[in-house]
Amino acid sequence: MSDIEVDDDDLKNIVKLFVALCRKRPFDHDATSTIKTLSSRLKPETHRLDEVLEWYEDIKLKVTFNHKAADSLENVKHDPRMCKMSVNIMSLLRQCVLTHRWSESVQLLQPLSEEIYTTLSPVWKVSMEVMLKSPDQYQDIVEKMVRRLSHCAYDLDRHEIVLDYLLYLLSHGQYKNIQDLPGVKENIRSTITERISEVKNLYSAYAGLMWYGEWLRLKDEYDRQKDGSPDTDINTLSSSFIGNQTSNLRSKMDNLAHRISELWIGLVDKTGVWDIFLYKLIEVYEEQGKLEEAEDILKKYKEKNDMNISIYKQMYYFYVRHQYPQVDIINSLKGLVKLDPSSSKVLDLSEYLIVQDPPEIDYLTSILFCMMDYSIWQNDVKTWTYFTNHILQVFINYPDNVKFLRKQWKNRDDIWPDFHFHIKSVDPRWTSQNLLEQKALCCALFNNIDNEYTTAAKQYLQPDYWLKIQNTLDKCLNT
Repeated sequence: MSDIEVDDDDLKNIVKLFVALCRKRPFDHDATSTIKTLSSRLKPETHRLDEVLEWYEDIKLKVTFNHKAADSLENVKHDPRMCKMSVNIMSLLRQCVLTHRWSESVQLLQPLSEEIYTTLSPVWKVSMEVMLKSPDQYQDIVEKMVRRLSHCAYDLDRHEIVLDYLLYLLSHGQYKNIQDLPGVKENIRSTITERISEVKNLYSAYAGLMWYGEWLRLKDEYDRQKDGSPDTDINTLSSSFIGNQTSNLRSKMDNLAHRISELWIGLVDKTGVWDIFLYKLIEVYEEQGKLEEAEDILKKYKEKNDMNISIYKQMYYFYVRHQYPQVDIINSLKGLVKLDPSSSKVLDLSEYLIVQDPPEIDYLTSILFCMMDYSIWQNDVKTWTYFTNHILQVFINYPDNVKFLRKQWKNRDDIWPDFHFHIKSVDPRWTSQNLLEQKALCCALFNNIDNEYTTAAKQYLQPDYWLKIQNTLDKCLNT
């Protein structure tokens, strides 16, 4: 049997097949004629067992699949009268989809569709997968299928159907207004399973994202008009008309914000990672001046996901933007550093801790040492400068904390000599003068000026850099 290309007629016929299936009644005349045309081109008549098996074996030879799948097919009797054939075809269809054999997938949909009450879901999934390979070409067909199924499918969850469509629009950059999407009717006969509950959460999340895109567009236009640079020529419009336009935009934005809030506010209590949605909800609340509501979402979300690093980052940025008390900023940074000791925010936290009264010197020493345990900072001049300066400040200004400092070094004195202070790393081809100076000084502070690394670094350091190291060490010794 020759390979058949998937063309527009094939796909339109699949849509008509869907319409008939979803209505749960015999095909109308047009649908019947088009399906017969498709059937005659794709396979022999199905009422003769020998022809069915011949057609099935012919398709199976075209598809490469794993041994496990092949064994499962061989162990099932090819008897369509006992409904066994659909099991085999389902297994073969799976392999066709996994190997992107779309032509064979279209052929397999017709016999599966005859099992009306058991196979609507796979027929829907595969048909959508075939058509979405060319989203622009089949946009009208996809939309028609979605609208039909979202209202009358009986073994598919309505939310899942429209969710697939939402993801399709978003993934292909078609930021369609959600009000043009098909509605979702609740199926009162269906049981609310865990799966359906998850789908509903995802539907609310991505539906809100579509509304957010519209809200963001209006916000940009609103900001331009407030700045006096709208898209239209303001010289031809009266100031009162411009004011009315701005007021209307503000009203539309508030309405959209309310809809977004209704869709997203419940996600904070659901299990899962909802960062992209809740953080945008916070953005909407901030624009409206609802800072208490925004902070409440952050706190609740942190309670449900206390191991999520991004939450602490968002809390930190939120507190800084709105000038919250330093204790809130410090606590958010401490939570972040606890989960991510290598974060660059360690330096931000250090700036807050050092000005506290009293400063948390031992804690600061601990997080800086932990930060420097990671290779990402191994050759970073800024970080080494900060770290070395902290060591100096402890020796000079905080003698009571030197013991804890030396303990931190003692825990690493068998690792850092090869990790940070290997003599081969002093080569100027790999290390700048500034970095070499900071590392040589730091190593000398923990050991002495005659240690192996500092001695090797002296050979490559310019005289003025070496003189700075000597003067700094002398200052430490004098204190």
